[in-house]
Amino acid sequence: MIILLILFQLQVDLNNAPAEEIKKLPISTGSIEKILDYRREYGYFRSVYELLKVIPPEEFRKIKYLVVIKKPEEIKDIPYYIERIQQRLASEERPSEVFMDEWQMLAINPMNINKAEIEDVLLLDRVNLVDAISVMRYIRKWGRIRYPSDMRAAPGLTSYGYRNIRDFVITSEPVKPPSAVGYTRLYTSWWSRKDMEDVGMPNIEEKIDYLNAMINDLSADTLTTYERVSASGWSDEEIQELKERLGSEVGDLDAMRYRRKTYLKTRLLYKNHLDLGLMAMEMPDGSFFPKGFIGLKNVGIVDGLYFGNFHVSLGEGVLFENTDDILSRVYSKAEGLFGDLTTTREFRTQGLGFRLSPSRFRITGFYSRAP
Repeated sequence: MIILLILFQLQVDLNNAPAEEIKKLPISTGSIEKILDYRREYGYFRSVYELLKVIPPEEFRKIKYLVVIKKPEEIKDIPYYIERIQQRLASEERPSEVFMDEWQMLAINPMNINKAEIEDVLLLDRVNLVDAISVMRYIRKWGRIRYPSDMRAAPGLTSYGYRNIRDFVITSEPVKPPSAVGYTRLYTSWWSRKDMEDVGMPNIEEKIDYLNAMINDLSADTLTTYERVSASGWSDEEIQELKERLGSEVGDLDAMRYRRKTYLKTRLLYKNHLDLGLMAMEMPDGSFFPKGFIGLKNVGIVDGLYFGNFHVSLGEGVLFENTDDILSRVYSKAEGLFGDLTTTREFRTQGLGFRLSPSRFRITGFYSRAP
């Protein structure tokens, strides 16, 4: 009894144990690497006898009672996923900003793959139509899947497609789902024109000093520029107008010496149905460019109902799309209606948009009147 208890405690969990523990098993290094490769490729072992696919029978007999198969731990590293998505925005082959916002929400609040449609899967980063259909067919064949890693067995699903899907899906609803999920991003920075003088930009301080000297010389109590301009036939009103124009230029240059850039974006999803968003970006002249929306999602036949700023994409952007994004050819454009918190200024839609799904039909409509 004591021997069996000790043996049970020493068993290695093939699905959840770190690589260091698996490397302690009394088999060859090559077999250890094959076990780890199998776990990375297929997600987890369903039975201890699956080891026979990667190691010889004599080694399997050595470790058969030293290993155990437990449910794989599905751990979501949300900050890592969001950071990885944000890095895409700065990459050369950048995706559309509106879809990046959706990916961030899915990283925080993953979709239930057992209830998803093909359009939902196609929304994910770099998931093509073949991979989406493969997953949906596999789920419909078996009714549902227990773990995200079950998708790896779907015929036709590529390893690349599986890796792009697995981090944004769950297979069952949480016992106590949070009432609200979301994120807030605040970015602010200051920069000085002085920092640019070393790279060939003109010295703005010298220009301001020169203009201030000219304004002083145009004063009536001086005998320099004012006297010469008056002798040339300028009236006092014209001289005063010139001083005001030079003063305006000084004000513009002075504002350019120090600039602030502020960007705020916040998104909130309440009870998986009420979608709220706000974005504000400070412009170079000190004014703010705002965007925002209130939306309703996944209620009956209503896939989406948005009031405010929204994004519409039909037929992968061929039939209709409102954006000034330059999208890399690496990405295909998802289709649907989404809240818009992007920095897009041209072709933006502002008003009311809806997307309905009665039976097998998809109905999209909107009214927009943007300034």
